[in-house]
Amino acid sequence: KLAFKKLDQEGYKLNVAVYDTKASEAILQEQLTTSKLRNCDLMIGPAAKGEVKIAADFAKQNNKIFVSPYYPSDANAVSDNPNFIQINPSLKTHCEAIVKDILATDKSTQIVLICRNKANEIASLPYFQAENKRLMGKNMKEIVTDDESASLSSVDVSPYIKRGEKTVFIIPSWSSEAFVAALLRKIANAQKSNSVTVYGMPQWINFTQIGYEIYEKLNLHIPTTSFFDVDNQDIKYFKNLYYNEYATSPENAAFIGYDVSYFFGKKLATYGKNFVNHLVEKEEMMHTKFSFQADFSGSFEKSAVQKYENKYVNILEFKNMYFQKSAN
Repeated sequence: KLAFKKLDQEGYKLNVAVYDTKASEAILQEQLTTSKLRNCDLMIGPAAKGEVKIAADFAKQNNKIFVSPYYPSDANAVSDNPNFIQINPSLKTHCEAIVKDILATDKSTQIVLICRNKANEIASLPYFQAENKRLMGKNMKEIVTDDESASLSSVDVSPYIKRGEKTVFIIPSWSSEAFVAALLRKIANAQKSNSVTVYGMPQWINFTQIGYEIYEKLNLHIPTTSFFDVDNQDIKYFKNLYYNEYATSPENAAFIGYDVSYFFGKKLATYGKNFVNHLVEKEEMMHTKFSFQADFSGSFEKSAVQKYENKYVNILEFKNMYFQKSAN
């Protein structure tokens, strides 16, 4: 509401309707039969995976632009849909961003991938390897383990940590905090005085079983779709604006809702339904940056557009006992 109010004040006139799907695919299907949705130019939301697929199919069949603000869809969920715009970067994009961030500091760094022998974790390894192969022309070392004991006795990381050299461990594991905690302790014990950095996954920011001193010791980095700089003047202004309007402090979803609604509302009002041709520029928002790229079905730009995806990933580092934006 605040975003559309600002757009109206700036002279961008939009006709906006809001629907609550109540997290029901059946209700969404019924809503998609209404004249307002059938005549709309832009759809934002919903959030759940099943609803995203339904809304994306509807947008493709009826030539509507559909923006997915939350669900980090990969190609197997929504594909062959040039009307689909994805705000949250995919797992593939997160993996690529991690490799780029590591190599931006030191291309001679030894990088080691470690994960459990679980299908979802192993599936991420080719993304890391392909990006490193593209940038460095070689593969990274991998450790895949079945050991999930508290001691991880069968996992030996010490051979990869060498005096005078920097080692980076990437751990694409997010569903077992116990495994991550055990592995970080293992690496910290083997580190001694050597240079070691660990890259984890976005879910780690909510972990509670791991001591912050280990994060600090291992120079922990994680990718994330959102980052809120409390000292940012735009964020301070929005907090005051939101509080004055609703007498409560905004949650993270409020920042995202404002950013998405204002950005795409302005694009639609400025360029019309063909605004997808104007998504190439990188723009600073409150919760992240928007840097959209078209995904193609083939290896050449003349291939069909599969979707548009925001490719910007925030990399945070744990420093001075809190997560902050990486210097890279």
